[in-house]
Amino acid sequence: HPAVLVAMDIAGADEIYCMGGAQAVAAFAYGTQSIKKVDLIVGPGNKFVTEAKRQVLGDVGIDSLAGPSEVLIVADHTADPEFLAIDLLAQAEHDPNSKAILVCTDRATIDKTMKEMDRLITTLNTEDVCRQSWKDNGAIYLADSVQEAIDLANEIADRQRARSCAANAPLRLSVCRTLCAGRIR
Repeated sequence: HPAVLVAMDIAGADEIYCMGGAQAVAAFAYGTQSIKKVDLIVGPGNKFVTEAKRQVLGDVGIDSLAGPSEVLIVADHTADPEFLAIDLLAQAEHDPNSKAILVCTDRATIDKTMKEMDRLITTLNTEDVCRQSWKDNGAIYLADSVQEAIDLANEIADRQRARSCAANAPLRLSVCRTLCAGRIR
């Protein structure tokens, strides 16, 4: 992503490689004729990337050994459907086993999000993976209230969660009382 590359440049990265896949993990960990061995490998990936990271652990720093990518988004009527679609597709594109789940309190927001997903998915190089992941593992739930959405999110208890809600204090406090949040924004 261009913004990430700019941030890396600003942070003083002296070399930036834009590569992916298990083969890239090996190249980064041990170096090649054209790529220097790196100190740290970061970023998401499918089960093959995770296995490659596991195999080089100890030879190079890694961010984590993540399984299939998962996201559960709790949203209300104030959420931007385009952003919701982007977050869902960003998870689905990693692997056919990825899970992308939306719990929303507003039917219109759900409908607009689905339209945005249909529009955006055709622009991705990973369209086939996204479609398979969404077909097999994607889900959308309509909740009657924010509390019901939070209860459902806690019941599903994914490791990784994003929240997209109104900025009012009672809603923020409710969201912060969730039991298993990985990330709240």
